[in-house]
Amino acid sequence: MYDLAERESDERTMAACRLQFGLLANVRGDTREADAHYHWAVDLGSLAGDAAIVAAGRHQLGVQALRRGDHEEAEEIFHQGRAEAGDRRDFEVLAAAEHLIAVLAERRGRYDEADHWYRSAYANAEDGDFAAVAEMVRTGANVLALRRGDLDVIDRIDASLGRAIAAGDNAAAAAAYDQLGTIARSQGDYADADYQSKRLVVVVEKSSTPDASARLSYQFGVSAHARGDLAGAAVNYRNALCGAEMARHAAVTATGCRCSSPARTARGSEAATRT
Repeated sequence: MYDLAERESDERTMAACRLQFGLLANVRGDTREADAHYHWAVDLGSLAGDAAIVAAGRHQLGVQALRRGDHEEAEEIFHQGRAEAGDRRDFEVLAAAEHLIAVLAERRGRYDEADHWYRSAYANAEDGDFAAVAEMVRTGANVLALRRGDLDVIDRIDASLGRAIAAGDNAAAAAAYDQLGTIARSQGDYADADYQSKRLVVVVEKSSTPDASARLSYQFGVSAHARGDLAGAAVNYRNALCGAEMARHAAVTATGCRCSSPARTARGSEAATRT
């Protein structure tokens, strides 16, 4: 009995490590290595009976398929993940799967279908009280609405931003800046995206929450990537992963994750670009 428990513990640890190795391989741009690590994570997680790791590994394999344009494989993986998460009543994984089903439908031009899944994902994120996932879904839904010709979206975000600033709600203000930056990037306006990111810097430095830092680092990473600054993008993506992990576990001082401040990283990257 002890040997079995010890073996399952080892397999669970190895599965968790493989999952993190896959994320790091993605940051480096090595998708083949990332795929291999995610498959290992799924296999080891299954042996250990850890449904959460199996779900996370499959989710990342779906994301990989989506990135390389294999929509059929991605859709199959996301729907499988959605069904299994629903059986476990895991609202976070359920919302994340539905969010990516919505993204996939949007890429295929199926806007009504995408709108349905965005709404469902948002409801599940709210039911599970997963604020970060809910904001991510809301941002995607707003980008879709703008794409469908709803020009009032930006006005609504600006209005919510004004209310957040008046109330001193840094988290809500950060979410609004994040959405405005995402919309700017979706329209190819990287100058405005960077401007929104710099406005977000001020809010993040006031609140210093891991979740806000992760969103900021991700924004800087995407903008750097678009400009061709791969080194700056890699640093910011790594910081975003660290910030997201810290936010997930709600234990900043216990993670041992050494991340640079996104504001400092962005400024350093800009200085390097100028020289």
